[in-house]
Formats: sequence, structure tokens, C-alpha cells
Amino acid sequence: MKIHELGNKFDLEYRQKLNENFKNLNNNVENVIDKVVQEAFEKVVDSAKIEWLPPVNTFNDLEITYPNVTEGKTAMVRDSGKIYRFTNEEWLEIQDIDPTIINAVETQIENHINDLPMHVSNEDRLSWDSKETPESVGDQILIAKTELRNWVNQELQKPLVWSEITLQNGVQSFSDGWRPRVAKRADIVYIKGAVKNITARNLVVATLPPELWPVTSHAYVQSTSLDSSSRGRFARWAISTSGQIIIEGTTNNEFGADLWFPITCSYPVS
Repeated sequence: MKIHELGNKFDLEYRQKLNENFKNLNNNVENVIDKVVQEAFEKVVDSAKIEWLPPVNTFNDLEITYPNVTEGKTAMVRDSGKIYRFTNEEWLEIQDIDPTIINAVETQIENHINDLPMHVSNEDRLSWDSKETPESVGDQILIAKTELRNWVNQELQKPLVWSEITLQNGVQSFSDGWRPRVAKRADIVYIKGAVKNITARNLVVATLPPELWPVTSHAYVQSTSLDSSSRGRFARWAISTSGQIIIEGTTNNEFGADLWFPITCSYPVS
């Protein structure tokens, strides 16, 4: 930033240099403000982002499989169904799902792939031995596997039909873009959005209709607003068997009317 020396003579040149000094100072202040705002925004985004990694079998496999993981990386542990996010140099649990459906489908696919004779009956297999080869049977298996995966992908890509969630106990939507909504596909319920005006633990935020109630209470963890030192904070939520969305607690038991509380999750209803 250039600053003119003014000297002692108050003339036209003096006034022009003085005006340029004020202009340069103003521009520099605006640049500093823009930089501080951008850095703060990037910290908030970095604390909330999730980047999925392939599942691992156990919690201990997280460090073995992903030794050079970075902030925001997320993976599911198969044996417990828990989902972990790498936050502040450690793996933290953020959600707990039922892995039965996922593991069962993968097991069926693997059994289908590995058991070649199941594609034909014993009688047909005996008559086809002379014309069928391991390579051709393998091709048929690959086709069947591809068709199955394509069907699953098509089902998953169908748009969800979202409904508004009615909030209660003074809780409000964090903003119009974060309006809490719910949808259901097959036996899985999906919730998204964020709220504010959370002032105490064990507060009932909303109550879902009966067709969306879980068979067992569904507990999960979500990130919230950063604290005054720009450190990540988290909140523990629960969906009760009577459909109540409840905030059970937060980091250091901190609450506030204007804090950002995402309620996004998914869970099975059967």
C-alpha cells in the first residue's frame, strides 16, 4: 500500500496526496475484512463437510486402511454399523445405522458370484457340460451382477418426495434453505435440514407421523456451530420409538438461540 509524504505546504498537491492516502487506507481495510470473512467461512465449511470412504470391517481397520486420512473423511464400520468422521485428528462417531441390510445384500451378491452351478439346474448342467465353459459361465455371472447393480442404482436415483416437518417447543428452521423435511423410500426414512433456538438438552424438536417411527430408538451425532475459538462442536440426537426428534446434549452442554443445529440423518423403520 502506497502512502504519500505530505510535507508542510498546504496546497492542491497536498490535498490530492491526502485524498489518495485515505483512499488507499480504505481499500486496504476492505481487503482485510474480506480476507477475514473468507477464512471464517472456510473454517465453518471444513468442520461440516463429509467425504465418504469405502466401509471397513472393524473400528481398528480405520487407522490401518486409511493411515493418511484428512479432516472430513467418513467411513462405516461393518461389524457395528457405526459411521465415523475424522475430526480434529481422531475418528469420531457421528451416526449409528443398522448394517444388516447392506451386509446381507453384499453377502448374497458374493454367494451368487462364487457359486457358479446355481445359474443352472443339475440336469441342465450335465447336458451343457460339453458346450459350456468356465469362461462363458463367468460372463453370465458378470452380466447378472451388472444388471442387479444397475437396478439398485436406478432405484436409489429415483427422486425422494419430501414433506415439511412441523417444529415445536419454540424451535425454528435455521433458514429457508435449511427447512427440516422428511422422506421415505422402502423401509428407510431420510431427514434433512437444520434448526435454531435450541436452549436446553432433552428438548423435543418435532414429532414424526407413526409410519416414520423407528422400531428401536435411533441415536446419532451431528456437527453444530463452531465455538468462540473456531473449534468443532457436536450434538447428540435421538429419534424415539414414538417419533420424537430429541436433542439429548451438546459439546460442553452449550446451547444458543442462533446456533446452527443440523438434524440430517437416515434410519430403518423395520
